[in-house]
Amino acid sequence: MNAKQKTIFWALLVAGLIFRLLDLGRASFQIDEVNVVQFALQEKGLFTAYGTELQRFLFMHRLPLLMIVLKAVLWGHDVATSGFPSEFLARLPFTLIGVASLPLVFALTRRLAGVKAALWAMALTALSPFHVYYSREAYDYSMLICFSTGVLWAGLRIFDAAREGRKPSLRDIAAYGVLSVLLLYAHLSGLVFLASWCAVLGVALLANPQTRTPNRLLSLVAILGAPFLFFLPFLLKLLGKGWVDSDASASVRRISSSILKDLLGRMGWGEAWWALLPFIAVLGWGVYSLLRAQTNTKRTARLLLVHLAISFALQAYLLRVARFEIRYFAASMPILLVVAGVGIASLSEKIVERAPRILASLRYALAAVLLAWLGYNSWLVTQLECRGSNFKELARWVQSHLPENGIYCFWNGYELRGVPSVYPTPGRSATFPVTWSSAEDYRRLQVQERMVSLFQRFPTTAYVEYWPTDLLDPLTPFNKPVPRSDLFVNQVWLTDPAFQKMVKLKTQPTGDTQWQNRYIDHILISYNRPEDMAELARKQGRALYHYFGADWHYVKDRGMNDWLVTRQFATLIIGNASTSNQSGRIAIQAMAPPNGCRLTIYGPDNQRVADRVEIPGDRVGELAINALVAPGEMKLTFEVLPSPKQMDATLYVHGASVSRVAPQN
Repeated sequence: MNAKQKTIFWALLVAGLIFRLLDLGRASFQIDEVNVVQFALQEKGLFTAYGTELQRFLFMHRLPLLMIVLKAVLWGHDVATSGFPSEFLARLPFTLIGVASLPLVFALTRRLAGVKAALWAMALTALSPFHVYYSREAYDYSMLICFSTGVLWAGLRIFDAAREGRKPSLRDIAAYGVLSVLLLYAHLSGLVFLASWCAVLGVALLANPQTRTPNRLLSLVAILGAPFLFFLPFLLKLLGKGWVDSDASASVRRISSSILKDLLGRMGWGEAWWALLPFIAVLGWGVYSLLRAQTNTKRTARLLLVHLAISFALQAYLLRVARFEIRYFAASMPILLVVAGVGIASLSEKIVERAPRILASLRYALAAVLLAWLGYNSWLVTQLECRGSNFKELARWVQSHLPENGIYCFWNGYELRGVPSVYPTPGRSATFPVTWSSAEDYRRLQVQERMVSLFQRFPTTAYVEYWPTDLLDPLTPFNKPVPRSDLFVNQVWLTDPAFQKMVKLKTQPTGDTQWQNRYIDHILISYNRPEDMAELARKQGRALYHYFGADWHYVKDRGMNDWLVTRQFATLIIGNASTSNQSGRIAIQAMAPPNGCRLTIYGPDNQRVADRVEIPGDRVGELAINALVAPGEMKLTFEVLPSPKQMDATLYVHGASVSRVAPQN
């Protein structure tokens, strides 16, 4: 390389580093990151992850390299004292691995088509939104891209040496072996990629008279086969018991032109036609240029292209048993970028040779537009606040909008894995109706009925929906949907502006299709404030309403029952949304395990409306109070007194209701 080319090389490397490190901790952990970080923290030693992942391999389909890296980075981290690890710390090693793939892409392309094409391929990689996105997460895919690029580069060095009758250097053999083993242990799709590469490389070596001798073939077979020996325990499990599908079958898709469009759009310049068509044209010209190059380059290019087609076909075949996601094809991305780099460099030379000078100068403007487009979208990646669900923003909203001891409810228990498990909400309680996993569970456990009951008993409980459809939308035909407006006055959407910009530009890197994943950053929160309760009552056609004060503490017992708890004083507010006095019956369901308690309730002006009522300790009892409720609100204060011979007591309230009764003469 000359001095100018070296400057460009280092500038691209620095740019790639900046885009991958800038605001690395800004986005919330996505749920996959949460799971693997939690698994890594649970490991007792650095290499115990190997045995753990081997044991659960057939179900989880996970490989241990990710866990080993995370455990090394998080060694000694104590969640109890330090909280969940920071996003920056957990993602940093995978970001650096992503950056390491840039010089590997350069080296691979340079071997095929020279320095200019290599610089273009490196530029496309450095500014690739797809590459930047997956280099900024604590997960497998930056390793998959980096190690697959390294395997191709080292494999071609060994192939070229064997083809020329030379003995491959120990450095190349060691690099190929190490990178192949790392690739196998990075992600299961690495097995498909490496098997395809070894098959293509093996056939090419057999076809070459220089490498057809038994001694040379034996040594080359040993070089290509040795990495699989290191992977043998996982390979035997996979071959012995086959693939056990644990993914959602609804997500399985067959190979189609739509998938090709998704792949090229995400890994290239975008799915919009004005971005996708130029990328396809550049790829086509790159293939044409490689196949018209000198003999050795042509042979090498054929190897890469045949390998790309076979590995893609194998990965697509797996769609019969596994979920489709763009990222599962990430190992093939370097070849696309190499071919695109070759195509741009070749087109640039053709324009200079044959076009008028004015048109030749236009190539600089087109190059600037392309790099600006990629750079802008990569910058949007750095500004993302979510990578699936915006946990951070949800936690901030809960802290700022729900009162002390406020409650917020999810659809299912697994949704608590982000908030509050990773992003806590001190002083606020998260809940869910009951643990369920199927439509049969939904019906049998009466999930819908439990949720409706929760919001009716504790009406200031907020409802959080990560994938909003219709409130309590039933999974079976036995239930009718309950509109949100029946239970809530207010709604707010939490969204990620950067994510939505990428959706509009059709450059969003995640998921399977743009259309299905365009709303994954959305969180819908439905809620009632105390000042909204009169309006809610009028909407529901009621005059009387109730809500609990902020001095109760929420508890969920092992039987999935919801309780508000107090040990001394707490308040219940009764309201009248009409303009005239209303006679009401206030019903309170409560118990005080294990030995019961006595309850005194004070109304306005400290007047006792219930005096030392015995509350049972072994069952839920109901306390009914008749009261004349004036327009506006009145506060009832509960005082909990221990039963005789008891030091203290705790009151558990399962719910309350207030209804109109006919006035007594």
